[in-house]
Amino acid sequence: MKFSMKKGIILAVVALCFLVPAGIFAQEQAQPVSSAPAQAGTQASDGIKALFKDAPAADMEIIAKAEDLVVQGKWSSAWNLLSQADPESTNPYMIAEKIRIALDGYAQTAMHVAFTFVDLPEGVDLDTIRSEGSGESVEPVDFSPATLASALEEKGEAIPPVLSYMLGNYYYEVWKDYQGQWLLDEATVLKDGATEFERAYAYDLYTRMSLDRYSEMLIATESWEGARTVTLKALELEPENLTLTLRLANAYYGLGLFDAVPAEADKVIADKNNREQLANGYIVGIKAGLALADREMLDRYLDGFEVDFPQDYFPGLVRHLAAVNLGDREAADEAADAVTAAFPGDPDVVRSIVSTWLSTGDTTSAFNYINRNLLKEQPDEGYAALYFYRALLNMEIDQSAGRLTQALTDLSKSEEYFKKSYPAGHQIFGMIDSMKKEWGDLLVKAQEAKAQPASDATSAATATE
Repeated sequence: MKFSMKKGIILAVVALCFLVPAGIFAQEQAQPVSSAPAQAGTQASDGIKALFKDAPAADMEIIAKAEDLVVQGKWSSAWNLLSQADPESTNPYMIAEKIRIALDGYAQTAMHVAFTFVDLPEGVDLDTIRSEGSGESVEPVDFSPATLASALEEKGEAIPPVLSYMLGNYYYEVWKDYQGQWLLDEATVLKDGATEFERAYAYDLYTRMSLDRYSEMLIATESWEGARTVTLKALELEPENLTLTLRLANAYYGLGLFDAVPAEADKVIADKNNREQLANGYIVGIKAGLALADREMLDRYLDGFEVDFPQDYFPGLVRHLAAVNLGDREAADEAADAVTAAFPGDPDVVRSIVSTWLSTGDTTSAFNYINRNLLKEQPDEGYAALYFYRALLNMEIDQSAGRLTQALTDLSKSEEYFKKSYPAGHQIFGMIDSMKKEWGDLLVKAQEAKAQPASDATSAATATE
C-alpha cells in the first residue's frame, strides 16, 4: 500500500466526488461516436468527398488518388503522391489530406511532428507494423500541421473548413497520446483543438467523430455552454450514445443546471454493462444532489452506487464525504465506521476518511473516528493503519513536544503491527524509519525550546542575587 504524505507528515486530501481513484473506476474515456480510420480501407470515399467538398477539382483528383492508395494499404505511396503535388506544403487541401494520412497511416511517429510511412505487405496491418517497430529504418518525414497552418494564416490565406477539421483531430490525438507531455502545454493543445473544431463547425462541417471529440475537449476546458451545445448536436446524430449522455449531464452540472442532471444520469445508470460509465453516472448524480442539498436525490444515488459496486470501497467513501459536506456529523460517523468495517485493514480507506475531515478542519471527528475504531477488533494491518494515521494527524495539528511524543508512540505501535502483516523490506518500514528520525530531531528541538525559558529565569535570578 502507498501512504500519501507531504514532507513526511501531511495527509493527502482527496476530493472524492470529483475524482475516481485509479484502479477502481476509470475516468470517462473517449468513445468515438463513429470509428476513426486506423487501417487501410476504413475511410469511405463518400466521406472524403464530403469533407473536401470545397476543394478545387484538380486538388480533389489528387486527393482521390491518394485515397485509392490508402485503400490498398499503400500509405507511403499516398504520402509521396501528396508531397509531389505540394512539395512546399502551401496548399491547404493537401495539408489537410496529409494530416489525415499522418494520423491514420503512420508506421512510427516522434511526438507527432515526424512520421514514417510504409506500404503494407500483404496480410500485414498497421497495428502489427507499429507494435513490431517496422518502419523505424525508413527515413522520417518532418511534418508539423500547426506550424504549416500558422504560416498560411500569416500570409493572409484563408483556412478551408476541412483543414480546421483535420487540425482539430490532430490536436485531439496529441492530447490523448501525450497526456500533457507534448511540445505545447495541455491547456494550449485543448484550446487550439477546440478552436479548430469550432471553425469547421461554423461552416457546418462536422462528423459524429468530430462532434464527440469537440465536446470532450470542451468538457476538459470547462467550456460548459459550448459543451452543452455541441453534445446536444452530437446526440441528434446518435441519441442512444451514453458517453455523450454522460457528457451532457456533466455540462449541465458545470452550468449550475443541477435539476437537469438526474434525467441524463439516470439514462447512464440504467445500463449496467459499462462499469466505468456507470460509476461516473452515479458520481455526477451525487454531485448534483449535493449541490441542491436534496437528501432524497442524494440517498437514491448513494444507495444505488453501493448496491451496484458492493466489492468496492469508493461508494462508501463518497457517502462519508457527502455527509461531511452536508454537516451531518452522525451520518458521517456512521458512514466512516461502516466502510472501515466492510474493508478492514485497508490503509486507503483510513487515509481517505481522515483526509476528508481534515479538509474541512474537523480534526476532532478524525481523532474520534480513529480512537473509536482502535477499540474495535481489527486485523493487524487495520491497527497499523489507524495508529499510522493518528500519528500523522497529530503532526498535522502542531509540532509541540506533547504532539511529537504521542506521534512517535503511535508510529512505533504502527510499525509493530505492520511487521505482523507486511514482509521485511517493505517500503513502509523505510518510510517509518525516516519519519522517526525526522520527528525525533523535531522533538529534541521542541524540548530544548521548552526548557530554554526556565534556564533563562534561573540565570536572571542568579544575577539578581
